[in-house]
Amino acid sequence: MAVLKVSSQLLVDYVWETLPPPLLFVLVMNVLSSMIEEAVSRGKVGRFIHSKLNVSHLCFADDLMIFTDCSHSSAMELRRVLDSFSQASRLFLNHSKSQLFCSSNMDSMSSTLDIPLCSLPVKHLGLPLQTGTLSNSSCLPLIDKVRKRLQSWAGLYLSKAGRLELIHSVISSYSLFWTAGFSLPKKSIRTLEQIARSFLWAGEEGRQKQHAVSWDQICLPKDEGGLGLKRLVDWNSAAMGVQLWELASNLPSIWAVWMKQRYFRKRNIWTSKASSSGSSVWKHILGSASWIRILTKYVIFEGKSINLWSDPWLKGYGLDHFFNSRGRFLWGPPQSTSVGLLIHAGTWVKPPRWPQDLDDLWEEIAQLDVGGEGEDILVWTGNKTGSMSYRSAWNFVRRTKPSLDWTKAIWHSSQPPRWSFLCWQAALNRLPTLDRLWKRHLVPSKRCVLCLTEDETALHLFYSCPFSGLLWRFLSHKLKLNRTGLNSLGELFLWFTSSASSNSGKRIIHFLLAQIFWLIWKARKEQIFKLCSTSSSKVMKCIISCTRSRFAGCKLEKGVLAEELSSLLGLDVECYLPSIQEITWSPPPLGWLKANSDGSKSNDQLRMVPLLEICMVTA
Repeated sequence: MAVLKVSSQLLVDYVWETLPPPLLFVLVMNVLSSMIEEAVSRGKVGRFIHSKLNVSHLCFADDLMIFTDCSHSSAMELRRVLDSFSQASRLFLNHSKSQLFCSSNMDSMSSTLDIPLCSLPVKHLGLPLQTGTLSNSSCLPLIDKVRKRLQSWAGLYLSKAGRLELIHSVISSYSLFWTAGFSLPKKSIRTLEQIARSFLWAGEEGRQKQHAVSWDQICLPKDEGGLGLKRLVDWNSAAMGVQLWELASNLPSIWAVWMKQRYFRKRNIWTSKASSSGSSVWKHILGSASWIRILTKYVIFEGKSINLWSDPWLKGYGLDHFFNSRGRFLWGPPQSTSVGLLIHAGTWVKPPRWPQDLDDLWEEIAQLDVGGEGEDILVWTGNKTGSMSYRSAWNFVRRTKPSLDWTKAIWHSSQPPRWSFLCWQAALNRLPTLDRLWKRHLVPSKRCVLCLTEDETALHLFYSCPFSGLLWRFLSHKLKLNRTGLNSLGELFLWFTSSASSNSGKRIIHFLLAQIFWLIWKARKEQIFKLCSTSSSKVMKCIISCTRSRFAGCKLEKGVLAEELSSLLGLDVECYLPSIQEITWSPPPLGWLKANSDGSKSNDQLRMVPLLEICMVTA
């Protein structure tokens, strides 16, 4: 067995200027592919021993991989094909940058092709190719990339919201790409998440600073009180599940078809176990069957492609899950039997020797729909498309919490992200207020520095303090809001942001809310660190001035609070009338059949549901 790896970018020593690079690449590789396939079909280039798919080569964006045996004749023919291609196209192979992997006859193959021998591990498409389990040392390139990318920015000068966006970018581009192809070691995952945590709260790795919110909380979606990051362990599990789904759902993937023909001709994907000597990736892929079957169902037509005993066609399991050894012995169908054994003429037919103690199970089977003629379909019920995606798999394996209503009030596009981040910390009571610092013996007193009357808590600072209370009373009076007793900042968010009805009014209300929190926190910090006090009236003037300049030129839609906001900020109110579009319908001729159905389009996939109504046009 031999693999020839050629970097496609280094194939070219001459570039045609008449064609764009993508089209040039496609045309060139199509010609080379035809030449290789012709040599293989004539038997001049040997195949892989286990190549049931007759895969002779693979083309990637940056690489070309050729698969053959280790015979001298195959090497000679490949050399002839590559030389002929170079003479015809004036595109020459860079021998020093290409690589050759052989299991035998290595020296002869290398000298014939004039390509240096290489051995695993190597890097391919940014990922390491190696045998055995992925070790922590193999993940060092990933860790170094993440660390370098984060430390290359001026982390100390970015706000926490800016650091969060950078972490989003780095995790998405590097870590999630690796987890889609490998089962990362737990130690490497902990290191990556530690780098991200330190950068978020301290601005750089190694700088000591208190982490205000746990990483598990941060990795929740925003509507559940988190920041929308993903735990690498959860994403890794989801990625392994997607690979198993490719195997089970017969997707047109070369990898999936290869694996099924190589390893699953006589084994079932849902019940197979990896051997002790198998790779960690393979073990995690097969182990995903335990949770994938929970949200898996079959749309049964003829039942011929569904294994009766192993495939999860009945409540996520095959009949093996419900039968004991005695019941299976008395009934007796072999392991390879399909569900089609129980279907005749589009209906369920109970076998004569069906165990009596499983009559209740048969009643459940008889209630399953049978579609008649057609191919059976494996459906993932975790999303609307019916096909497993990374996001839907991640949503299933991750830790979930109930949605929080107040999150919609703080994560709004009309306000700066750093304001939203501050409101998020305040709602979770994770700001470094004096009461929290006093409990850790970091400050001598927990008295509020703005009023000097009560202890400083998050609720007191932003709501019940006389300083902030003047701001809320002023806005409540101007906007004619009924300000009642509130017990948490979450209730404050909902009370204030639910008052407007129009889209433009909601944008202004969200902006006002976040700005009030930001300026109160700013006034508190200036009082502590600069001994510079400010008045509530001055803060209120700043709020109105900033909001007026932010929405200058915008026209308010008519609705609740439109007149009040217009009076407060000096904005015009415009009534937007809905546009009316006339639609004409031409009835079909008499005697035609009219069929009503429904459908939806999501992710460029059209899904149609069964016909709902069929009637004849009579008038």
